[in-house]
Amino acid sequence: MTKTEGKNMKKLQLTIMTAALAVTISAPAALINIGDQLNISDAAGDTQVQGLANNLFESGTIYYGANSEGCYAGAFYVTVDNITQDKIFNLLTFCTDVGVDWNNNTTPYTAKTFSDPSSSGVAPPWSKDPQAVENAAYIYNNIFLPAKKARTLTADEAAGIQLAIWKVLYETKANGTLDTTSFSAGYLQATGFGNGITDAGTYLTDLQNAQADHTFAVYNETWLDPTYANSQGLIYSPCVPEPTTIIAGALLLLPFGASTLRGLRRNRTS
Repeated sequence: MTKTEGKNMKKLQLTIMTAALAVTISAPAALINIGDQLNISDAAGDTQVQGLANNLFESGTIYYGANSEGCYAGAFYVTVDNITQDKIFNLLTFCTDVGVDWNNNTTPYTAKTFSDPSSSGVAPPWSKDPQAVENAAYIYNNIFLPAKKARTLTADEAAGIQLAIWKVLYETKANGTLDTTSFSAGYLQATGFGNGITDAGTYLTDLQNAQADHTFAVYNETWLDPTYANSQGLIYSPCVPEPTTIIAGALLLLPFGASTLRGLRRNRTS
């Protein structure tokens, strides 16, 4: 191989690597970044009560400690005005707090890392154990997001996801487990909500099975912190690949680059 051919081969290899990284990094950027300031209001045309998505909620009663609250459980459909990035979009999400009302106050929300110790909930405060947040994020990613993508989410399922998120946020122990998946026992209990309680029990059992067979995965979610006092916080997934995912995607394209280089060498030889 001549010096000129060697230089050309190196240029081709660099081009292939650059293309591989460009393909994997070209995933859509997050609409919300940590620290963004957000105004949140009902999404026009698809809400029925307190920001809840039309036909994606059930009503019932929540019991926590010595308190009880008649409320709705389901998916929130809201419009997010991202003040920081000057973007407006709609978002389907779930609240992280019980005992406080949905609020459209103009005081902006602040995007935080869901696992941030300061993301301790509104009323009542969440468990101080980070495993509680990890469990809520697992339910969000493994149950809600697939149903949302498939457009199969029902009112009972949405209520079940919301109830399960509340249950794990307030009852997860330091080892990541729950004393009970029943909504007739424990700190957070519930009645009503259609078949949502039954669905929530199924989701919590799935969570425990994942922990037992070591298929449990940890996700980093964003928490929309209601800086206005006594307003519900919201959970959101930015859907941005982790750095390891980006690197893995690039590595998948390396065999293509290697085979191309081998093909060029064979052509020169022949």
